[in-house]
Order: sequence, then C-alpha cells, then structure tokens
Amino acid sequence: MSKIKNLSENELIAVISAAVNSIIEGTGKRFAIKSFRRVGQSSPVWRMAGKLERLKII
Repeated sequence: MSKIKNLSENELIAVISAAVNSIIEGTGKRFAIKSFRRVGQSSPVWRMAGKLERLKII
C-alpha cells in the first residue's frame, strides 16, 4: 500500500483511468474523472491484506 501513497495526483488519475478503461473497453461508453479525494484507512490492516491477497488471485 505504501506505493499508492507515494503516487502523485497525476499518476493516481492515470492509474484509475486505465483501470476503468480496461473494464469498459469495447462497450462504446466514455468516461471522465471529474474529481477524486483520498480517504483514510478505516479498515484494519489484516482486512486490507486479505483484500489484496484476493485481488492477486484474480
């Protein structure tokens, strides 16, 4: 998770844009990121570790 904290705002927007584009690619739909905000970590660290582990499987 520390790599995400070190991303600049432009890099973060580029990563989010690429992720959304990969999901909607081929649907003919367009999107634009109008705003974003960082939120604090409200989940325990062990829960985040579990979520990240599940993402690696996919």
